[in-house]
Amino acid sequence: MLDSPAILGGEPLLKKSEIQTWPRGVGEETVKKISNLLLSGNFAMGEQTKNFETLFAEYCGSNFSVLVSSGSEALSLALNSLDLEPDDEIIIPALGFISNLSTVLLAGAKPILADVEAKTGNICPDSVSKLINKKTRAVVVIAYGGLPYDPREIKVLVRDKKIALIEDASHAHGAEFEGNKIGSFGDFGCFSFDQNKLITSGQGGALITNSEENYLDLLKRRNFGLDRSASIPQWMYFPLIASNCKPTDIMALMLNEQLDSIDQDINYRKYNYLGVSEKIRCLPGLEVIKPNLSHFKESHYLMRFKYNSEEWNGLSRDLLIKSLLLEGVPVGPGWPPLSFRLHDYPQKKINNKSLAEWKRVLPNAYSFSSSAIVLPNELLMSSKNVIDKVPIAFKRVYEASDKIRKEFPNFSSSLLKYSKIKTFGAGLSWLSGNYK
Repeated sequence: MLDSPAILGGEPLLKKSEIQTWPRGVGEETVKKISNLLLSGNFAMGEQTKNFETLFAEYCGSNFSVLVSSGSEALSLALNSLDLEPDDEIIIPALGFISNLSTVLLAGAKPILADVEAKTGNICPDSVSKLINKKTRAVVVIAYGGLPYDPREIKVLVRDKKIALIEDASHAHGAEFEGNKIGSFGDFGCFSFDQNKLITSGQGGALITNSEENYLDLLKRRNFGLDRSASIPQWMYFPLIASNCKPTDIMALMLNEQLDSIDQDINYRKYNYLGVSEKIRCLPGLEVIKPNLSHFKESHYLMRFKYNSEEWNGLSRDLLIKSLLLEGVPVGPGWPPLSFRLHDYPQKKINNKSLAEWKRVLPNAYSFSSSAIVLPNELLMSSKNVIDKVPIAFKRVYEASDKIRKEFPNFSSSLLKYSKIKTFGAGLSWLSGNYK
């Protein structure tokens, strides 16, 4: 059964061992530097942290950089710097990670979900313009999958309104718009160095800013609110209420090494991205999500498709993903709308719409997320042999799609096993497509 898909008993096309492991191990020189650091006893943020901050700011084309303990803390610091009040509103994209929502709630403000563009999944400026009011304190934008947004329209909307622009560039290390790095257009650019990100220290994050005032404020906020300039040994001065999100020099050493390879890795992923795109375009019902303008430079953190099940004999997206996973292709559905996440917070008085109402308010987010298929960074960083097999896996499943659908007619009903879990209501609605 060499030509049969694995879900029907065929041999998988790929082995897990063939996929590029991520993150990669650090080089021998960095291992030596870390070993020396461990022997020195100087683990906390010091000269290595300052060195990375200087290099990262230069790479991003920004005046200042502040290294912190995670990307979520970077978002929190940016929001907390605004000294938010309970009635303040923060506009965020309806498609985002949980931290895009939770950091707003932890800062004491109200998250306002903006719809996304139908073609890219990035925040829609027209939706943002309708949501801005006197309570709006910031707009958060995300380069979903490493695909840049057009910052010009958002900047026009917030200009002269005392509304901060916060860029979440956690997927977008090295991505550009018109030759300028994503993250450098707003008041704050926030990056993640989590285990799965394009450069990583296991955990970690950073902010960039062009404002010295913002920079000095961030230095205080990552260190309990300490103002070193006004402190003496007998009395440490803490004028801000803040927590501790300081980094270590070990993190900085790991990140320093990877700065040199960001652009080389982007080019490698782009080559593989184009290779998959070229060979997969003959299949119906799969649309590669890409920018329309030549002045975008993607980081290619993810390769995303829009999937039309009707052109695959009604094969559900969940069953397509299951079939590809059995072929050895790492694949997933991407983010659900954050409106579903609001239903995970029954203790918060912010869930003022039903799921059906949210679908009417956020039509693009619901449509985009329910049809998206995502290939991850580690696949795009794999060898040519692996990349060549990805379109073959898709074709295998496509050619057997009607048979697969008939073989597993009740595949989606397996989700019902979660229905008794009280907090899984929204998740079940998302997975089943029933928004009532």
